[in-house]
Amino acid sequence: MGPLTQNEKQPGHPENGPNPTGDPLDSHAAVPALANLFLVLFIWVAGTGLSGFLAQTLAEKGWFTPDGAGKIQALSAASLLVFPAQLLVLVWMLRHPQTACPPAVLGGTRPKGWLVLLAGVGAILASHGLWFGLGFVFTCFFGQNPESHPLNQLLSQGGKTGLILVALQGCIVAPVLEEILCRGYLQSLLGRLGFRTTVGVGMLVALMLLGFGLSPEKFQGAFGKFNGFLIGLLLIFPWLVLSWAGHRLGEGRLAWAAVVAQAQIFSGLHASSWPAPVALLPLAIGLGWVRAQGQNLALCVLVHSAFNLVSLILAWCALPA
Repeated sequence: MGPLTQNEKQPGHPENGPNPTGDPLDSHAAVPALANLFLVLFIWVAGTGLSGFLAQTLAEKGWFTPDGAGKIQALSAASLLVFPAQLLVLVWMLRHPQTACPPAVLGGTRPKGWLVLLAGVGAILASHGLWFGLGFVFTCFFGQNPESHPLNQLLSQGGKTGLILVALQGCIVAPVLEEILCRGYLQSLLGRLGFRTTVGVGMLVALMLLGFGLSPEKFQGAFGKFNGFLIGLLLIFPWLVLSWAGHRLGEGRLAWAAVVAQAQIFSGLHASSWPAPVALLPLAIGLGWVRAQGQNLALCVLVHSAFNLVSLILAWCALPA
């Protein structure tokens, strides 16, 4: 496997117009690009949160059931309301020239498609194994259960309607939207920033998302210390590995930094289902590596859909008869 390499063209300048070729950004162009990145993530998180809040509020006011409970209907509505919120982010990204930029790709001989797909399968297995391992530690050592994803609640209580909604969003909508956001937009943009900027953005955004999604109860007592260790592992360990391997990567260090940074942001976006962000990191890095191999987003979507499908099957099999 060869090192990740950047395109060899000279950095563009803002006055030269849109720069969709993947050239490194100079300091003048990097500032508005970063501002756009934070705005895109803000719209994504705020839109998703407001959709769920609106659905829950309507349920409490009795819009879905006469007694005002409406929990299942609220979850169903939230899963539907989140679609336009995320589509709004996609429209914003598609209007920005950075979205069309290809990510830095691996130099040398391009591996065969089956080998890249095999790497994706390895990432799926690694993430699921880490999830079950963390679940074992949470349960046996701290008496805590991992937080369930809202879609799992819908799956367990929503009957056939819940199953259809979960399959639709988990295996089709979410993989497409999240791959365009993370492996399409974020990885391409981060690969055009400086190494230190990419490291800082990855850690800062991931920390902000974790702070927004985790409750203070997660940091109390011995359980809180362990969670703090996991957050430090998520934020620091990948960069330690990259720093150790930096001399072997050469010019490809920046492109690998983009892979790691987008993976940390992707993990942070799932903070509401702790400790899912830690378990999802290998998957996100694997998907970033697949993208960096010069593969289009369709293969990333396929691997992502397969991961969610396995999760759906496991969650369905774990339900009471």
